[in-house]
Amino acid sequence: MEENPLFILDNGGYQYKAGLSSATVPSVFPNGLVKCKNDRKRLYIGSEFAELQDKVGLYYQMAFERGYLVNWDVEFQVWEQMFSNNCCNLNVSETNLILTDPNCNIPAVKDCSYEVVYEYFGFNGLFKTSASGLVAIDSLTRENKKLCLVIDSGYSFTHILPYVDGKLVADNVIRIDVGGKLLTNQLKDWITYRQLNVLEETYIINQVKEDCCFVSLSTKLDFEIAKRSVPYNTIKCEYILPDYVTLSKGQKMKPGQFSIEKYPDNQMITLNTERFVIPEILFNPSGIEINQMGISEAVNYVIEKFNKPFHGGFFSNIKPIGGNILFKGFKDRLYSDVRSNCDATLTVNVDVSSNPLVEPWFCGKRNEEYLKKQLISKKDYDEHGVNYCKRRFLNFYHLDE
Repeated sequence: MEENPLFILDNGGYQYKAGLSSATVPSVFPNGLVKCKNDRKRLYIGSEFAELQDKVGLYYQMAFERGYLVNWDVEFQVWEQMFSNNCCNLNVSETNLILTDPNCNIPAVKDCSYEVVYEYFGFNGLFKTSASGLVAIDSLTRENKKLCLVIDSGYSFTHILPYVDGKLVADNVIRIDVGGKLLTNQLKDWITYRQLNVLEETYIINQVKEDCCFVSLSTKLDFEIAKRSVPYNTIKCEYILPDYVTLSKGQKMKPGQFSIEKYPDNQMITLNTERFVIPEILFNPSGIEINQMGISEAVNYVIEKFNKPFHGGFFSNIKPIGGNILFKGFKDRLYSDVRSNCDATLTVNVDVSSNPLVEPWFCGKRNEEYLKKQLISKKDYDEHGVNYCKRRFLNFYHLDE
């Protein structure tokens, strides 16, 4: 089994990150089906999204809803396209698969992955874990750190996940109902109410969010700056929306730089406090009436649920992953908040990789030999069935161990 190639699929709610372990970087594409308002006949599946030129008025049908894989008919089409000659070109019968699941699946959601992977596609072997699980495995095997606290802030949710010896302590997991989708929708609502109707432009406003928003280290100070007039207001900016004719990607500009002569067919929006108030929802969900803890408070809460001997190991090995971690200032804000609310004698270390979005995939790549030992072959699946796989893969840590 060691001679077979290993394919790593981080199956996210918004995008999949996939590629052979021998690849330099993973392929990143929407995990769903996309249609364009100006070309309703063409359906773009997974990686075919790269062929779409006009991204105005996109309609998505995603495999995941509210963070759980429920649309298996959609996922099946995405995977079939992914494994085909048009994308990753896999010989599945000779390939082993590392597949990520949602952090905490629920019994009400039917898991068809074993049947699809083994019976339809016929993969040679499978190991299932979560994106955070790959990070914890990497921390254990490469850094020899038995305690690891993963913050997974993605499309639908944010999870705070404690790991001991590479195993998830499921009883102490916290979920915050704030993810990238909610932040984008909130920004759409505010721009529509104040300036321009963009309710159908999810893709474009998501780009606006990624290009312009940042995490504030002091919201009080930034609100004061935002009240000033230009040029003393260093937060206010203008954003030129793409028309996909003369401009294929939106552009952020300083106030006053927009020129009708240069962009005669483009629309412009102005962003001020929105730039830092949107990411602030991650740290203070109560600001939009979500009665839950923010990320920093949840980190301290989860660690405090453990006995004191565990605290130092968790505080010194905090690993954030997911698209929301890409906001400028996220690491510094998280460190500042956590540091101010924990024992002064403890070391706090927030370890953010160069690209938190694809870090789980790279963790899988770095631990190829370890993961190969965890595989269940198709022969074993045929002999022992689904329950055998679940017992092997759903292996949690219990504090009385």
